[in-house]
Amino acid sequence: NRFYPDGKLVQFNTAGLHTLTRDRHGHELRYSYNGNNALTTIGLVPNGESEALWVWTFGYSTTQQLAASGSVTITDPAGRVTTLTLDDHGRLTTWQEPSLDAPMTFAYGSQHNMTHKTDARGNTTTYEYDEFGRITRSLLPPREVFDPATGQFNIAQEIHNFTPSVVSAPLLNNLPTGTPNVPNAPLVTSDQIASTQAINDRLYTHTTNQFGAHTGYTDPLGNAITLERDERDRLVLAISAEGNCTRYTYDELDNLLSLTQEDSAACAGGSGLSRTATYTYEPRFNQLKTITDVLGRVTTLVYDYEEGLGEVGNLVKIIYPPVPNENGVVVTPEESYSYNTHGLMTELIDKLGLVTCFVYTTGDPSEAGTIFATGVTPVAGLLTQVVEDCGGVLERTTSYTQFDTAGNAQRITEPFDGVQTRQT
Repeated sequence: NRFYPDGKLVQFNTAGLHTLTRDRHGHELRYSYNGNNALTTIGLVPNGESEALWVWTFGYSTTQQLAASGSVTITDPAGRVTTLTLDDHGRLTTWQEPSLDAPMTFAYGSQHNMTHKTDARGNTTTYEYDEFGRITRSLLPPREVFDPATGQFNIAQEIHNFTPSVVSAPLLNNLPTGTPNVPNAPLVTSDQIASTQAINDRLYTHTTNQFGAHTGYTDPLGNAITLERDERDRLVLAISAEGNCTRYTYDELDNLLSLTQEDSAACAGGSGLSRTATYTYEPRFNQLKTITDVLGRVTTLVYDYEEGLGEVGNLVKIIYPPVPNENGVVVTPEESYSYNTHGLMTELIDKLGLVTCFVYTTGDPSEAGTIFATGVTPVAGLLTQVVEDCGGVLERTTSYTQFDTAGNAQRITEPFDGVQTRQT
């Protein structure tokens, strides 16, 4: 088992395969495999249910896994089938969506790079590469472009050219064979290489450290930004071209603790202007607890277990810094949130006191044929109503009904625009 600070649990079997993920609300994703360790099902089990209410099924034309040649089918909870075809090298060659008449197709060169991609409408994008397998050009499908000078549509093809990074050291592929008497120069490491990017003939330069993380970049005008990172590769200092800087500190869980902005004098170690925002986290689920802005104003987040409203870490209240209202009276704005047993939000009260209610299906048989489409077994937890100004004089309701077996609403009724029907 693997436990995370936010309350999530991940389980693996003896073969090291991922079998279950349970969030802090108790909802589960369950994974099953065949004898060849190929994924066969993914099931979504809401809290309180013993079996999956929605299941995705994977089928294979051979006894092997996805990497083998043949075809793979993915059947969603509504019974719709997506088919993938793989060649002898395990490369994807076709992708057939259930809603499309034709598949997307993919072709590859001798170096296994994709050379052509054709969509379901027959539009082909072409990719070209150099001798080292780096992309050099992509040719988008020809299309009609309106010419305002002639008032006519002309066929044009958009072409993107890619130039590999220009570095002072030769590529390993191009190095001659060294000898003990005449060895090659030491290879440069990634943190010694500057990567260049040209956008509309404007050159941007990027530098990275040995982990590939950015340590700085220079814009076309020569303005350079320097980024410093700690031993855990976390950003700790950003220095602008003007010499101003931003400093970051973290705790042992990599949570951001403070963000300090300094002018150039303070950044250089002298007396200057600086301002700091700080952050704290609650210990149970490692979620944000307080935000103190640069003026010392505190925003506090309150969770269910602190108010005796639950034990799963749901946010139930945000307390904002005090402010004067329209009458000059100092008030403390708050937002509050309520949830059902499935962890779904049922009510939101904003800073102005306006209430929004959320209504969900219960899974009761009476919902069959009304909230759910004919022949679909009702399940709990699907959003069926959003009520704005709930209980107020301007109450407005948006309804979602006629759910299919995948949980998609096929009918949406809005308060002003009438009825809209969405095909699924």
